[in-house]
Amino acid sequence: MEDYEFQKEWCGKILFIVSAILFCAGIYFVIRYPFLQVDEWFTRGLIDLPLIEGIRITIIDVHPPLYYEIPKAIVAVLTAVGIPFNEIVAMKLASAIPYVIIMAVSYLVVRRQYGWFACGFFTLSTLLMCQFFTYFF
Repeated sequence: MEDYEFQKEWCGKILFIVSAILFCAGIYFVIRYPFLQVDEWFTRGLIDLPLIEGIRITIIDVHPPLYYEIPKAIVAVLTAVGIPFNEIVAMKLASAIPYVIIMAVSYLVVRRQYGWFACGFFTLSTLLMCQFFTYFF
């Protein structure tokens, strides 16, 4: 029984590492080869609109207004600070922030309560289910 738990723990660690590597590879491709999918052009268009106008338009969309305001805020902050950046890369990295939070919660909470296997399986499953490869590769 002890051998089974040891294997399960190592399998979970490997799954967690694989998900981290895939995530980093996706970020690398976004930085190296920036591109926008069809839906992301809508978000790109909302960045240039005033806040109230953007909220009015997002009422007809399925996403809450905050979904579109986060990339807009990041672009505004980078512009205000005077840091040169690629808008597409900034938008893509803004959409990657929730996955970083998921990985942190998985490592800090799920691993502690349910073990490494649940942690690794959860992070890899989350990475694979959310069209990550469609948006980042």
